[in-house]
Amino acid sequence: MGALSAFEALLPDHQRVFGDDHSDTLNIRSNIATWKGLTGNKWGALAAFEALLRDQTRVLGSDHPYVFRTRSNIAYWRGRTGNPLGALTAYEALLPDREQAQGRDHPDTLAMLASMGDVSIQVGCRAEGCRRFREALARARRRFGPDHDLTRRFEQMIDEHGCEKTDG
Repeated sequence: MGALSAFEALLPDHQRVFGDDHSDTLNIRSNIATWKGLTGNKWGALAAFEALLRDQTRVLGSDHPYVFRTRSNIAYWRGRTGNPLGALTAYEALLPDREQAQGRDHPDTLAMLASMGDVSIQVGCRAEGCRRFREALARARRRFGPDHDLTRRFEQMIDEHGCEKTDG
């Protein structure tokens, strides 16, 4: 039995015992959505994350880290289903919320900023994409230093996209 099947089999029992709004139930649904995408069902992943977001927001509130993660996953899967502009729009809506609640230099905020750089390039906004990569890199260097894995990851992304590391 694969992970997706295991989570799908677990969900009804968990809902029956703990209820639909229990944090573990919501987490199982997130795992199901993730595994749908990882097993090739991009549209199923997107739909599952969108349905999950409504319930997470109602139960956890709009500024909960799990809600931010789900919103980020929705943006990601929009891009993977052929809608990079929809992905960019979703990331742009999420960025100020995440920065306010988690901070401008939180690792999740920085990773999302880099994702926005990637999607910006996909929609033809190369200069904006490179700017976002450089911003993520500068923030990571400031917060974590030059040898941190996240800093190195952003440097690699800049190199892979052929962006300059500095504006000047």
